[in-house]
Amino acid sequence: MPGASGLELLQEARTRFPSLPFVLVTAYGDVRDAVDALKLGAVDYLTKPVDLAELTVSVQDALGVRAHASLDDPPAALTAGTFRADLFYRLNVVSLEVPALRDRPEDIIPLARHFLAVGGDRPMRLARGTQQLVEAYHWPGNVRELANAMTRARLLTRTDVVLPEALPPALRAPQPAMAAPPEGVQTLRDNEIASLKHALETTGDNCMKAPALLGISRRGLLKKLKRFDL
Repeated sequence: MPGASGLELLQEARTRFPSLPFVLVTAYGDVRDAVDALKLGAVDYLTKPVDLAELTVSVQDALGVRAHASLDDPPAALTAGTFRADLFYRLNVVSLEVPALRDRPEDIIPLARHFLAVGGDRPMRLARGTQQLVEAYHWPGNVRELANAMTRARLLTRTDVVLPEALPPALRAPQPAMAAPPEGVQTLRDNEIASLKHALETTGDNCMKAPALLGISRRGLLKKLKRFDL
């Protein structure tokens, strides 16, 4: 695609290869482009010169989005005799505690898009209302429940846009509402959004200076901007 921008190339690549994860590398450090790239489905957005350690983490994240474990509880399987002991101890070098899906909301939509693409014969996307329901749900069944929900949605959808009606009933049921704060009191969400906006305005949307001002990582900034749709 001669003359195409990185975002245009990403969009075309996502259309042709919807199940593949993408990491966008650019010479421009604009926060808005970074957020747009994440919204288009990129796993990460890096600026040149690329830090090797950061690139390694991005690639690991991309691989993690594409593949998820098919065995939920290896120790239990070992006890039950359904998992080979020699293989378990060969693989069990480092044990990681993975937070529940509800505790890492920034991962929900990238995973949902991945599962929606797996096994599909055409590119599909979540309607805005569908995405809001997926983000608001508490996911007691974690990643496996999300994978099953997206498989169901894909099978019930005849167009390229997944509507809320294709989601399982549990996702469409009203979620418990949080009590509104007293008048004149700002929520933590309001304060966080205000801090993000101030940092962006102060640094001219620079995706290296803004996170430094906030005391967070560049990846953390991009995830927050995407979560709050800024």
